[in-house]
Amino acid sequence: MSPITVPSMDDYFLSEFGEEWDSLDSETKSSYIDSGAFSEGYQNFVVSVSDHKSFTPVRLDQHPSQYDPINHPAHHLHIGYENDSRIPVKRILTPLAFTAFIISTFYPKTWKEMHESGYINRDTVGVYKNNLDILPHISPEHWNGELEESRFYIC
Repeated sequence: MSPITVPSMDDYFLSEFGEEWDSLDSETKSSYIDSGAFSEGYQNFVVSVSDHKSFTPVRLDQHPSQYDPINHPAHHLHIGYENDSRIPVKRILTPLAFTAFIISTFYPKTWKEMHESGYINRDTVGVYKNNLDILPHISPEHWNGELEESRFYIC
């Protein structure tokens, strides 16, 4: 998902010429496109009708050396820009598991297509999830059970 939706040249030509554009043969269309005569008009069109969407970055940080049980989890998600958000993550996500999390959460249509095509299924998702190490099991010094279990976190 791109933060900006840019209209195609066909969108531009249809807005400029209407149905007349559709009636032209491909050679005439190609010749016009190659001439570049529309270039400035197209650039202005793109600027005026582009749909600027906001997006929110999500980052997974794994910094055991910066661990502080009160405010800096060893493994955590950051959501957004220039803020101190740190959502504790109890399982150590692999790059593949994090990618699956992002696709399934932010790109549900793609996730569904991946399931429908057989590229991914319940079993493979289970493998991604079940094979993740649990932080307090492998590194108990980086998870304070009393403090961190009482706050919201992703397990």
